[in-house]
Amino acid sequence: MVKGFRARTEQRWARESAANGVYLGLNDAGCEAWQLLPVNKNQMRQNAIRFCFVFITTLIDYALMLISMTFNVGLFFAVVLGLAMGSLFFGHTATPLLSVKDGEGPQGRSSDGGAPPGQGVTMPMGSSTSCCSDMPL
Repeated sequence: MVKGFRARTEQRWARESAANGVYLGLNDAGCEAWQLLPVNKNQMRQNAIRFCFVFITTLIDYALMLISMTFNVGLFFAVVLGLAMGSLFFGHTATPLLSVKDGEGPQGRSSDGGAPPGQGVTMPMGSSTSCCSDMPL
């Protein structure tokens, strides 16, 4: 459930960035921008929230691993059954991040009433179509 909430939060941040005309990972020239540290308060706030999500998720994962490593069959099956039941009831919250398209709003509708959905340039999370993409590493 925590992982699903994090995915939806990241998706909301990506949509807000796209609505503001800012694609993550691109600078003003359209090339990939690599920054080691956050440059504004909004990025710092998002990193602090990511920190909390990662801390909670990792804490739960390792605690369940330690319980499973006790070699108590009852506890082992309780952990496995709990994870399976959690997937059954909350699996829909862990949907993958959607791609962001130029000129589209959050529901895939055109935000300006112009071109129909699906005719924009697809900008999946973590990738870019920049002027620097064909440069050798």
